[in-house]
Amino acid sequence: SGVGGGQQQAAGGSSGDVVGYFLPMMTWRPVQEETTNQSASSILLLSIVERHLLRPHYNPQHILHPTVLYRLLDDESRIVPDVKRLYTLGKRVDGGIASLRAAFGQYGRERGLEVVRSDAVGGAGGAGGAGGAATSKAESRDARLKIVPNLLSCKSHLEQLQIRAFGNDETFDRVVRNVLEEVCNAGSESGDDEGDGGRKIAELLAKYADLRFKNAKAGGSMAPSTAASAAAAVMARADSAMSGASATA
Repeated sequence: SGVGGGQQQAAGGSSGDVVGYFLPMMTWRPVQEETTNQSASSILLLSIVERHLLRPHYNPQHILHPTVLYRLLDDESRIVPDVKRLYTLGKRVDGGIASLRAAFGQYGRERGLEVVRSDAVGGAGGAGGAGGAATSKAESRDARLKIVPNLLSCKSHLEQLQIRAFGNDETFDRVVRNVLEEVCNAGSESGDDEGDGGRKIAELLAKYADLRFKNAKAGGSMAPSTAASAAAAVMARADSAMSGASATA
């Protein structure tokens, strides 16, 4: 598709590390503005850099392009300072924060759907006969068991971005909530855009909570009280997901 071309244009031939070079240079301006002895020439230079470097590139075709942005958002070690810098820069571009918010929503949606629908990967293949079908079924079952932990991890990552990088911005918090509701309601991959109303996730959450109880009961590493707390938290998330589904039905 046309994704690679956007990346090359955005990264100037590199594979996405343009952000590491671009952001510190652009955030030089607020530091310079704190000094009282700026010369007219330095102010002019910074204005030219902002006008011709920042504004033309702070958009979905360049620095907010998925092939550049997603690599940045995926890396927890770059939440601070790089993603935070990206948010700060967006405030200096007309419509910059709105563009970043939309790109962040798309990122969260894609990453969440990858988790929810991960059990479908390879599940339709029956090429290996009975043995191949059994292997495929076992792989699909194992993938389903990982959906809830991976979805909770995805949720935590989105929340960390919203809190640490986006300054606990309420508009980004709404994006996270909307994305999680949409992902939970999506269910299995199909042609139905409305999804399954959260039935798949609710079922998996219930099974996950039950498994945590059984592990504790069998003398696992988790104490029963800890298992109960974890299960209660999981079921609370299930209730929240189902409530969101009902509200939008």
